[in-house]
Amino acid sequence: MAVNQATFSLGHSYDDDCVVIKIAGRANCNSTENFSNLIDTEIKKGVMKFIFDLSECQIMDSSFLGTIVAKMEAAKKEKNCLWVELFDAAPRILELMEDLGALSLFKVMNTDKELAVNYQAVSGESSCDKLTLLRNSVHAHETLLQFITKPDKKAAIESLVQMLRAELESEEANLENKS
Repeated sequence: MAVNQATFSLGHSYDDDCVVIKIAGRANCNSTENFSNLIDTEIKKGVMKFIFDLSECQIMDSSFLGTIVAKMEAAKKEKNCLWVELFDAAPRILELMEDLGALSLFKVMNTDKELAVNYQAVSGESSCDKLTLLRNSVHAHETLLQFITKPDKKAAIESLVQMLRAELESEEANLENKS
């Protein structure tokens, strides 16, 4: 079965300390591993400023958003502040971020200006297994819970985390039984 994933392209804007990542397609839980690895690679190079070009991002789910927020929080804990701007995000993506308490973490760029960026595609499809996807999703949603202020949204994400944890525990038990 084909897994729908976002594709990523890299470019530079402002200066060499700022990387622009174009996120195209469906930024969902299936894309989190590739995205996380891409961000980690750039941070290891010393990059702490990112612009996420969302002009071609059709949809973003809570797992993907939580992964972005988790990366930002991890950088803060290491005394490095990860600076992220959003460019040309669709209203439904901004609404998701607002609903889950994360929009205030980002600077939203004025889309009247253009990004003068030459992008290069980042190759590779995620080869992570179901356990990795579940672990990533649990971590992403647990991170988001720290920021959600709307009681109904918080309750929904807490229920989702419980369900994901149960599925993760079941998968881990099945794996142990096969060993």
